[in-house]
Order: sequence, then structure tokens, then C-alpha cells
Amino acid sequence: MYQFIHINTYARTASKKIKPTAAKNPIDADVKRSASEIISEALRDAGNCPHVENPEKPTFLEGSEQELRGLLDEIEQNIEKSHKLNGGRRLRADAHVLLAGVASFPRELAESEPKTFEKWRENTLFFLKDKYGEALRAVVFHDDEEHPHIHFYVCDKNKVNAKDLHPGYIAAQGLGLTKEGKRAYIEAMRNFQSEYYAKVGHESGLMRDGPARRRETRQVYKARQREERERVALSNKAQSALSDAFDEASQLAKKAKFARSAAQNEMDQARAAQAAASAAKAEAEKRLEEAASLARRADEAKRVLAQREERAAQVAERNERTVQALKKAQDLKQLTDHPEHLAMLRFIESNPDIKAILTTLKNEPAIISHIAEALDLQGFAGEEPTDWLATLEEADRKALEAASTLNSSGLEFK
Repeated sequence: MYQFIHINTYARTASKKIKPTAAKNPIDADVKRSASEIISEALRDAGNCPHVENPEKPTFLEGSEQELRGLLDEIEQNIEKSHKLNGGRRLRADAHVLLAGVASFPRELAESEPKTFEKWRENTLFFLKDKYGEALRAVVFHDDEEHPHIHFYVCDKNKVNAKDLHPGYIAAQGLGLTKEGKRAYIEAMRNFQSEYYAKVGHESGLMRDGPARRRETRQVYKARQREERERVALSNKAQSALSDAFDEASQLAKKAKFARSAAQNEMDQARAAQAAASAAKAEAEKRLEEAASLARRADEAKRVLAQREERAAQVAERNERTVQALKKAQDLKQLTDHPEHLAMLRFIESNPDIKAILTTLKNEPAIISHIAEALDLQGFAGEEPTDWLATLEEADRKALEAASTLNSSGLEFK
């Protein structure tokens, strides 16, 4: 079982010339088909796939039916745009404007090894994307013919001539139909097949060439085919083991990722807790500072209150002195209201001895009390004494006599 992949270019209007090999190779007969017919055949439009007994709608691996149907209109727009930019003659109707290709897989192998078949589809799609990039406009899968196969369509908006995308025509460019040109074309297509084999066919267990190409006997071809299948089987086992190893590594990587995530979460939580603690500390320091500020303000208020109390005491003292002064002023005013009082003041002022006696009496209030008692003992209460000194001496004498009388009675008086 060998690989099969083929590419060709197509024009808007099919060429009337037919290759001499068309009768032997249906692929060569495709050159007489237009790009429109090729697209309709892939979409399984009625009347465009007579070689298929029971046509089925294709499965799109890349692009969509709408995009594939609109591809010809896009090509026309690209041609018109290129004509305006470059000028000169318009592109011929039979100039090739679309590159299309087909790759197939043996049905027998697809049914016996479905995983290998799916791998072939994936690798073929990857090969086409890698080779043509954005110019790969659509890839469709058919399973309604002898072998399951893939059709692909390539159109580059910057390259109107589809032969600029074909490796054989690119290699033979400028050489014409000479032997060198044909040799270059064949060599480029061999390289294209080898590239596909290295990236797709080999891993899918397909051989590079069929028996006719190598001119082998059927027995030799079958032996080589068997060896190739054994190689693929061993490769699949190795691939399976490698896949298991990758799966295990993936599981370990997931666990490691989960552990890293958990550690990161714990670290984030620790950082958040640290940030919260720092914020709480900052808040506590702020409140301590506010408390200290309030304490300073309280001390200042106490100091101001003490100053105010001191000033109030001073004011009260001044007020008291003022009241006393007013009282004295009132007393003096009362004196001035009685002429006899003024006469007494003048008399006292003119007699220093009397002024001295009054000063003493002012400072020693008890003397006045003693004098009053003495006067009461003598029965002078309410009388005006004429001789104060004689009266005092008489009182003193009588006091001594009273003491002598008490002592003679057996009582001691001190």
C-alpha cells in the first residue's frame, strides 16, 4: 500500500488541448476541465460527478461550502485588480488560476487500522497548512468512492497565475519545453512526493512508491509491503508507549501545576495577611498618634483652664479689693454725712497719742473687750467716765482686795 497525492492547476475556461497520456491517466484528463467544474465535482453538485455511484456531501476539514463556491468570484476580482495595477493585456481565459489537489488512503488499511487513518487525515491537513499557509482556501473529505480521499484548493490573491504555486512549474520556469525544463519539473515533483512521504506517508505506514514504479515482482512488493506494515506496527507500539509516557508526563505536569497554583495561593494569602497586618499596624499607629494628639490637646486645655482659673482668681481678688475699697469709700462717705464724726477725726488727727491708742486698739480687738468688761465691773455701763486713769486704778485696787478675801477663805486665786 503506497501513498497517493497529486496536484494540478486549472483555468476559468478549460483548454481544448488534451494531453497524449489522457487516455491512460484520468488525472491528465483533468486539464480539459475548468476550475468551476473541479469545484462542482468536489461539492457533489448534480451532473458534475458521474464517476461516483452514490454521491455524498463532503466534510469540510478547512473552509466552508460558501467560501469554496465564492472562490471563483474572488479569483475574478483578483484578476481585475492585478490588471489595473500592472496594466497591459488581460489574462487569458484559459490561463490557470486555481491549484487543486487530491490525496487518498487505502480503504483496506483505513478499515483495519482506523487510528492510523485518522492520523493520516490530521497529518495531511497539517502538511497542507504548513505548505500553503493562508493560500489554502478549502479542504474537503470524500468517503463515497473506492478509497477515502481529500481534495484541497489553493488560491493566492497576490499570485494570479496558479502555476506560481505549483513546484513543478516553478522549477521549470524559463526553461520551456526543453529536456532541462522537463527534468526540472520531474525532479521538483519527486521532491514534493518525498516531502509528503517524510511528513505523512511514512508515519501512516504507506510506501513511497508502488511496484510499477520500482519494477518489482509482486512477491518482492508484497514482502516489502509486509516489512513496511511490521515497521509501522512497531512504530505504533513505540508511539503508543511514547504517548503513554507523554500522558504520564502530562499528568505529572498537571499535578505540578496544581501544586504550584496551591503554593501560589498560599503565598498570595500570606501576602494578603501580611498586608492586612501592616494595615492594622498602620491603623494602630495612627490611632496611637491620634490619642497622643488628644492627650496633648487635653494637657493644653488643662493649662489654658489653669491660666483662666488663675486669671479669674486674680480678677476676683481685684474685685474683692474693689468691693472693700467701695465699702471703705461708703464708710468714709457716712463719716462725711455726720459733722461730729469729722470733728472727731480732726481731733484724733491733731492728737498723736490718741491716734496711737486707736491704732493699737485696731490691731488688738481683745483690749477693747477687756476694757468693756472692766467698765461693766465698775458699774459704768452707759456712763461717760471723766477720768479713765483713776477709774482703772480703782478697779485694779478692788480686784486685789477681792483676791485677798478669797485667799483668806482658803481659796487660791491666781
